[in-house]
Amino acid sequence: MNTLEFIVPCYNESEALPAFYEAVSKVFANLSGVAASLIFVD
Repeated sequence: MNTLEFIVPCYNESEALPAFYEAVSKVFANLSGVAASLIFVD
């Protein structure tokens, strides 16, 4: 299985993060054979 990790800068983005996370989670759910994760960095 392949691994995909995204580093997400989130300084002063607290209002946008829930919508971003929801959208990206839907994309991750459609990936087959890939373990995807997000790393949030303030």
